[in-house]
Amino acid sequence: MTDLQLQAGINTPKVSLPSTGNEGWIEGNCYPENAFAFFEPILTWLRNYRADGGKGMRICVKLDYFNTSSSKCLLDLLQTLQDANSEGCAFSVRWLYCEDDPDMRDNGEEFAQDTRIPFEIRPY
Repeated sequence: MTDLQLQAGINTPKVSLPSTGNEGWIEGNCYPENAFAFFEPILTWLRNYRADGGKGMRICVKLDYFNTSSSKCLLDLLQTLQDANSEGCAFSVRWLYCEDDPDMRDNGEEFAQDTRIPFEIRPY
């Protein structure tokens, strides 16, 4: 299993998920033209990580902006983490938002309510 590294684009976030280690990152702007196509390799990597015996990690999400289709994909990602947790992995989420952006804080709170995984919401 190899690490997943996606470089940030103008409208896509940087993604860093280590195959060994305890912290992954999704950070930047997230409004790709096709959110499902962008998120598919991330979801596939997470499923493979779990199937290969991965123990889990904290996923830090630090987004400046995301669109509606990305919101659905983020929820799919959280559901994938929740499924992995129910099978013995230890995934958690740290949702980071700019303290001047109450909307992003609210988004994190909504995602936290929609999932049953450890979820921390912190300003930066």
